[in-house]
Amino acid sequence: MPSRRPLALAHRIRSAACLLAIASAIVLAAGRAAPLHADEAAAPVQLPEGPGRTALEKTCLGCHPADRIVAQLRTPAQWQEVMAKMSEQGAMATDEDFQAIYDYLVARYGAAAEPAGTQAAGPAASPAPDPGRPASTQ
Repeated sequence: MPSRRPLALAHRIRSAACLLAIASAIVLAAGRAAPLHADEAAAPVQLPEGPGRTALEKTCLGCHPADRIVAQLRTPAQWQEVMAKMSEQGAMATDEDFQAIYDYLVARYGAAAEPAGTQAAGPAASPAPDPGRPASTQ
């Protein structure tokens, strides 16, 4: 009669491998859910009060968390690019709300100003003046 010992050993090895795989999956899932450092568990961003905040919350927070929107400071031209891109991708707001959002972001999350003559005036900025052309014809 053949020995059952090799089958029992193979069964134990498979059982141990399954338990190891399950334990590894649990450890990996827990590692993804919890930050490695305490400073990574930052509280959600609280947008400061001000004109344009309500329009930003209504228009932007349906798709983006506030911390993503304000994660980095941007120049007025960069905020203008972001606003144009969001509008092209379907952000819905009135022209007044877009302007209020732009003004809010530039005032509270704006980076250093751009050199004179290149600073954007808002979401629908007109081109910079031509220095070789008289101001009355621009």
